[in-house]
Amino acid sequence: MGRAILIINFLLSLTIFAQENDINYVIDFITTKQGLSHNYVSSIVSDDLNIKWIGTENGITKFNGYDYEYIKPSDEYKGLLNENIETLFVDKDSNLWIGTKSGGLSFLDIKNNTIKNYNYLIDLAQEGVLRITSISQDDEGNIWVGTWKDGVFVMDFKNDVLVKHFPFNQQVYSIAKDFNNNMWFCSGYNLHFYNSTDKKITNFNLHFGITDILPDASRNKVWISTSGIIDTKLYGFNYDTQSIESIETGVISNFSKKLSLDKYHRIWIGTWGKGVYRSNEDLSKFSKIDLVSSSLDRISGNYNTILSIHHDKNNVTWLATANGGVVKLLEGNGFKNADKLINNPELKGYLNCTTIYKDIQNIFLGTLFKGVYHGKGFSSLSQIKQIGNTKVNALYEHDKKLYIGAQNGFYIYDLNLEKIVFSSKRNFKVTAFLVDKDTLYLGTQQLGIAVFPLETIHDEDSYVFYSEDEKDKQKIESNRITSIQKDDDDNIWVSTYNGLHLFDKNTKSFIHQSTLLQEKLPSVIINSMAIKDGFLWLATPSGLIKLNYKNNQLTIDNVVSKKDGLNSDFICAVTFDDQSNVWLSTHTEIVKYNVINKSIISYGDINGIKSTSFNNNSFYNYNHDLLFFGGIDNLTFFNPSKLKDFNTIPEIIFTNLRVNNELIQYGPGNSILDKNFNYADKIKLTYKDGFFSTRFVANDFLGKLNIKYRYSLEGYQDQWIDLQNRNEINFAGLSPGNYTLKVEASRDNQNWSAPKSIDIILLGSPWKSPLAILIYSLILLAIIWYFIRSNKYKLMLKNNLEIARIDKEKEIELTEAKLNFFTNISHEFRTPLTLIISPLKELLETENLSPKMSKNLNYIDRNTNRLLNLINQLLDFRKADHGLLKLNVSQGNFVRFAKEVHLYFKEAAKAKHIKYKFKTSKEEILFPFDRNKMEIVLCNILSNAVKYTNSGDKIVMKIDSDSKYCIISIKDTGIGMNPSDQNKIFDRFFQIKSAKTARLIGSGIGLSFSKKIIELHYGNITVNSELNVGTEFIIKLSMNPKLYEGEINEDFITTDNIKGYNTNEISRPIENLSIEAKEHSVLIIDDNLEILSYLKDILSDTYSVIEADNGDLGFEKASTEIPDLIISDVMMPGKDGITLCKELKSQITTSHIPIILLTARTSTVFEIEGLKTGADDYVTKPFNSKVIKARISSLLENREKLRAHLLNKVRFEPTANEIESDADTENAFIHKAILLVENNLHNPNFGIENMVDELNMSQSTLYRKIKSLTGLSLTAFIRSVRLKKAAHLILASDLNLNQIAYEVGFNDYKYFKTSFKKQFNCLPSKYKDLINSK
Repeated sequence: MGRAILIINFLLSLTIFAQENDINYVIDFITTKQGLSHNYVSSIVSDDLNIKWIGTENGITKFNGYDYEYIKPSDEYKGLLNENIETLFVDKDSNLWIGTKSGGLSFLDIKNNTIKNYNYLIDLAQEGVLRITSISQDDEGNIWVGTWKDGVFVMDFKNDVLVKHFPFNQQVYSIAKDFNNNMWFCSGYNLHFYNSTDKKITNFNLHFGITDILPDASRNKVWISTSGIIDTKLYGFNYDTQSIESIETGVISNFSKKLSLDKYHRIWIGTWGKGVYRSNEDLSKFSKIDLVSSSLDRISGNYNTILSIHHDKNNVTWLATANGGVVKLLEGNGFKNADKLINNPELKGYLNCTTIYKDIQNIFLGTLFKGVYHGKGFSSLSQIKQIGNTKVNALYEHDKKLYIGAQNGFYIYDLNLEKIVFSSKRNFKVTAFLVDKDTLYLGTQQLGIAVFPLETIHDEDSYVFYSEDEKDKQKIESNRITSIQKDDDDNIWVSTYNGLHLFDKNTKSFIHQSTLLQEKLPSVIINSMAIKDGFLWLATPSGLIKLNYKNNQLTIDNVVSKKDGLNSDFICAVTFDDQSNVWLSTHTEIVKYNVINKSIISYGDINGIKSTSFNNNSFYNYNHDLLFFGGIDNLTFFNPSKLKDFNTIPEIIFTNLRVNNELIQYGPGNSILDKNFNYADKIKLTYKDGFFSTRFVANDFLGKLNIKYRYSLEGYQDQWIDLQNRNEINFAGLSPGNYTLKVEASRDNQNWSAPKSIDIILLGSPWKSPLAILIYSLILLAIIWYFIRSNKYKLMLKNNLEIARIDKEKEIELTEAKLNFFTNISHEFRTPLTLIISPLKELLETENLSPKMSKNLNYIDRNTNRLLNLINQLLDFRKADHGLLKLNVSQGNFVRFAKEVHLYFKEAAKAKHIKYKFKTSKEEILFPFDRNKMEIVLCNILSNAVKYTNSGDKIVMKIDSDSKYCIISIKDTGIGMNPSDQNKIFDRFFQIKSAKTARLIGSGIGLSFSKKIIELHYGNITVNSELNVGTEFIIKLSMNPKLYEGEINEDFITTDNIKGYNTNEISRPIENLSIEAKEHSVLIIDDNLEILSYLKDILSDTYSVIEADNGDLGFEKASTEIPDLIISDVMMPGKDGITLCKELKSQITTSHIPIILLTARTSTVFEIEGLKTGADDYVTKPFNSKVIKARISSLLENREKLRAHLLNKVRFEPTANEIESDADTENAFIHKAILLVENNLHNPNFGIENMVDELNMSQSTLYRKIKSLTGLSLTAFIRSVRLKKAAHLILASDLNLNQIAYEVGFNDYKYFKTSFKKQFNCLPSKYKDLINSK
């Protein structure tokens, strides 16, 4: 009776832990996150390679288990008119037929990767919008196409013929060919049976809308599903009874039901909004499969509508869902997980299982944080309160007592009394137990191992400790004990973190493995140990080690590691079943190792194991019927004898080919592939394709776990190369030839798939062919002949070169001699020039010089300085040639500096009708530079640009900067230069020789000298030029002041700084109320108010000063005030000084006014041939007050002489009939005015008003102009011209004086006589005698 009870309890316990549920699937989700093109999936099919084709609302996704490819309407797939896919079908030739929701029917030739649209056969109404709802194929190869409202079409697509059309105005949701080759299709409530033999149709009405048709050969039936919530039946046409029957499923659906049949002949029903159901094998029960558990972070509603169910050849089930993507269901192997069975909420939150024990009635779980839980089953587990919340390391049963090793000691739980009967709170951190003949072996984590009799368990003083701190017999090599086991020969073995120990019962001591084992273990850390059939199995971080103990010696029998097929070497626990299998856990997997055939099968997440990571030594073997492995967040258990191994041998498919890192896709004209790479049987590569790689996958869709690959390359090496789980092979450096690549796969490392082969044809280089070798030989002979023939020529050339070298050396010597001569001469010139300049300066500073003397001295000073400047430039060039040229650098604004230099060439460019621009985006670019030297550089390049640029071209000077350099670009659209000349233009004395430059004279040293100056500024100059297009010089000057450390002239004062002027010399007379009229007026124009004030102070004593602070105001005042002299700065707001000077000189009213330009530049710019500013003189800033006074005095003296000349011309000189062509502006104006008066002598009404009208000037302006040029008023001017004409008539005619007076416009003879005497110093009557007497 007792035995029967035990058997019943045993069976009940197995029932409890078997998780009795015939629906056991491992579920995987494929969504857009993984690579799906859209989460609304309408159809899934497999081709002949078991590749999945998934129809979505966003085209078709091709999935091989690893990679995703996409097919959508595009230039590549023009035959696909719509990406919203309704249905897919693979025909018997593995072509893919595509039905869309509005783009009709398309056909994809998978092997050739081409798409064709067949709407032209079935769109009879030519509506353009055609919805395809179902596709099938009959036994004759015709394609049957169901539509939304146009019925069913049957077409012979190979011959482009529409065979039949069954018009219906209702939806055709399904077409199927049954096991008798008959065709079934539906329309609304009607089921249509097409007999392929007699070609007749039989119709059935089901009173509900039909949504799917499923042939079932095993039952000789065709199943029909209907829509609606009311009808829960499944209908079937029975071929035996030739009638329609029904079975109750209890399955409801909001709309359609989709059917499928797996390899166990179970029917699957996918519903609309109610999930998916599966029947048992006798169809007596339909059970719902929960796709989304409550623990998953997924919305279950997204997986309730199933649009398609597909079972592939490996019985993997694929569900197409609305909004949830694809759900993949792998039939479970039989692994169970405790988390779904545990109801205790506290344990569910802390399910880190460290140790397990089970007997017939109860199960005990030791945890990391919450002590021990026990109960009849997982659903009834409760905590043993006496132990509390602590870490539990070990559970060990002996004699109906459960020994519990915890972090805070150990406990004994009586399994009969179901309570704690002993506890030790000593901090032992117990990790292992063994009771042998009433002796307890107690392993700890930190104190080693304690041995004592059970009867003295309460007396801790009786405990004998063995540790690494003890000596002699109580010595053990590690305090951390992981396991204590006894073998069949009663030997006690202890595993530690420092190897294995054997307990010698005679000497009561432990023997370390180093004494027993001659070899070295891969790892001395042992996580777990198990003993069977005389062999010790050690779970270590370096693999599973099998030891044999015989004749007091240990030997290593085997080591199982990654090289043997494990995915990880870290073994957590090891145990056995009742067959020849060793079961072990790694961090993430449970592994079955067959001792006989050495096969390894790993089980992981894809097999239903839901532990994130397994704990060390956490396992329990319950009578070989249930194996338990504890993890950090779950407990996995299973019956090893009932575990399902599907033993599928995977097939290999080639997925992609890369050549020189470029993905190769088959297409028309592809020379590498002759068809889609999935189906290719050869690859043809050229010598250029030195690197290529092939990628392949196992087509069973069971994931990467357990999969192993190997390959051989026949023609190179015949042995198989192990790839482990790598599914790509790279090839490089293969010799030309023919090879065959073979790839195999296995999931148990024993049973390998049939080799998948592909031929590789690697063509050799064309230059290694026999023809190429012949050509090489001929070329070699030609080269030898050439060398023999050219040897004489080389000797001759060598002699010529030697002669040329000697001539060159002589030329260089001559050039150096010339330069030395000119340099020496220049030195000789400097001494007398210096002796001239110094006394000259003293003379110029002498007071009370006559204007004539001051003028002559200024001419001498100007030309001596010019000559000295030219000599200095020549000497500087020679210094630069020898690296002796020094810069005088000072901080300055290069933008202002460059702009002023640019201005001086403005009028020269304008004269040649050249567009002349200055551009900059920055107002200031401050850095140290030598102004005089950089002026030479810019003048040189700008003058060349003007010189070599023609009318209508343009010159642009651009200033910019980056973080390191100031960048100057001078670009023109002139004549340009040849590329061969560009590298030479910076050579000394080089001049471009061409017809366009022959007339232009130069020394050829300007650019060479400029380059040396730029290099002294730590910069560089480059040129870009194209003949007849233009030239651009780019100068980069370093802005880093540290480069000039110690060389910067800190005392330098800019020309605009008033400190540069001697303001102490200004006399400050005491002002009085009397105002003296000054003879001359001077207009001063300068935007620097300090310099403006300074000039006013030094000139106001002598002249009437008019002021203007910009060019525009200066022009206005010059035009209205008509001053006697103008002093203007060059750089000003508004009009610059050059423009102002030009406009004033071009205006008749102001053309006579002398102008002095104030410039910050040296005389360099004024020494350039053809550079005309229009100014009468220039003064370099900062200036000496005496110098500028002398210049003003000289110009005004010249103006007085001009006035005397013009007055004499008005009064006395005969008037020519025409104005001389070469006459200056002022002479021409006066001549014109004189002729105007003379032409109106007989007009008694001619007066000032007439002159104003004729000369187009206001009276006041005309007055100031005549007055300034002649000193006469307008009335006096007219009278003087009349009197000069009267004098001429007195001498040339016989008219009496009254008549003459009348002739020249005088009505009053007395007034005529008085005026004549005043002008000619004699009476009219005496004038002729006076002239004749002379």
